[in-house]
Amino acid sequence: MQSVYRYFLIFRPFLMILYLALGGMLCVFSAQAYLGMPLNYGLGIISMGIIFAVYSLNRFTDTREDFANDLGSLMFFLERKFLYAAAVIALGGIVLTLAIFQKLSSYHLFLIALGLFYSYRLLPWYRPGEGFIFRRLKEFILVKNILVAALWGISIFAIPLLFTDYALADYSMVYILAASITLSTFNNTICCDIRHIAGDQLADNRTLPCQWGSKKSYLLLLAINLLWLILLVSVYFTNLIDWKHFLFLLLMFFHPLIYILPYYYSSFQKTVIDFLSESDLLLFMAGLALLSIF
Repeated sequence: MQSVYRYFLIFRPFLMILYLALGGMLCVFSAQAYLGMPLNYGLGIISMGIIFAVYSLNRFTDTREDFANDLGSLMFFLERKFLYAAAVIALGGIVLTLAIFQKLSSYHLFLIALGLFYSYRLLPWYRPGEGFIFRRLKEFILVKNILVAALWGISIFAIPLLFTDYALADYSMVYILAASITLSTFNNTICCDIRHIAGDQLADNRTLPCQWGSKKSYLLLLAINLLWLILLVSVYFTNLIDWKHFLFLLLMFFHPLIYILPYYYSSFQKTVIDFLSESDLLLFMAGLALLSIF
């Protein structure tokens, strides 16, 4: 058992990316079921491939942060540089496949381009005293958090809708559900920045915790989530959503507490907290699947 756990710790960085990719794939499948669309396995593979590629490439550009935050992750990827080639091949294969089947949309290209600008210093920026330099999107305060959260929230529904040109009579519930997973992801990214404040300071990433501190970052999350809760209660009591959707959205609302409180009180190991923080995808997938049945 100890040897299994040891190998788990060694491969944890890769398993974390795989966990995210599988979660994204399952969310896309559940979104198709919720929207009443025929299940298309190709969509899930495309989604999984994009997530795997973008997050894998990011691991090779976050070396300074990982040196302070997660030395095990840094060493894992530096010793397995073939994963970088695998990510590039996966990304190229997805673009080629979509182009061959005439399903390559501007949204796919936008998604991939943002992933590259997020990880690589491709954005020209003027800094007084230094002149023009190149920066990553993740180096700007709140840009990373809003961008990542919005892309997750939009993509889960946009990818199946764009792929099939499927049209709905009413998109209001889709917007609310997308907003829910967007907010959940936003919570996740801010809390991740709080956990990684040391590495972000080393890499000059202007994250919210680096600029405001952890306490003010938590207070911002509290304010935003309370506003969302008030909105949920309002739309429920005005009969804009039924009790099943309301219950599901409440579960999504309370989900961040399962990793914020253990981290705040140092109850769990970092590995457990990381997996718990990404489990919102599994909760969202399960909720959509149940709503599609009932």
